[in-house]
Amino acid sequence: ELKLLQSVLAVPMLAHGDLVAILVVGQPVVGSTYGRRETETLFDLAAHLATAIRDIALHHQLQREKEFTERILEHMSSGVITIGRDQRVGTMNRRAEEILQLTASSVVNEDLRTLPSPLGDMLYDTLRSGRTVARAELQLALRGLWLEVSTYPVRGDDSLPMGAVLVFEDRTAQKELAARRRQAEQTQLLTRVVARIADEIKNPLVSINTFIEL
Repeated sequence: ELKLLQSVLAVPMLAHGDLVAILVVGQPVVGSTYGRRETETLFDLAAHLATAIRDIALHHQLQREKEFTERILEHMSSGVITIGRDQRVGTMNRRAEEILQLTASSVVNEDLRTLPSPLGDMLYDTLRSGRTVARAELQLALRGLWLEVSTYPVRGDDSLPMGAVLVFEDRTAQKELAARRRQAEQTQLLTRVVARIADEIKNPLVSINTFIEL
């Protein structure tokens, strides 16, 4: 195999006990073979290269996982906002932008106080206490939005949460529809009551009119 590669020495590139690659070198420029000192230098170089290659592969893996997570968040029907221990917004997906009418570029990496109240307060409370809030319904001062909100702590090895996640859905349209339905039902009930009262008033008047004519 060394002859096929036109080389004379192959050095294993090991990182944390794993074979990452093999460093293959050709004939030395000076001399016919590599001495002990040169071979040891190549082994040291191979160890550093193996660590660098392993770190690059790990970086690419983390990047792919991040992109995969971002694609999932991008296509979620619920708004999602996350914060870290530094109380800064780490993630804001497309649906959250649409509901709150805020751009992710103006919110991400900013303090959680940039979020409409009381969303930032809920995230802060979950981050500090580790308590989960499930499907709480609230109305924002912002355009009178009705939201169904849930918060979750992000746990790590420490006792304190690493961050907090806010998941919310817009219930404004459903609330408005329910209000219109209640108003229509009340109007219908009032119409029936008025009609009944008018009928009760009308009946005696008919009898009196008939008696007068007679």
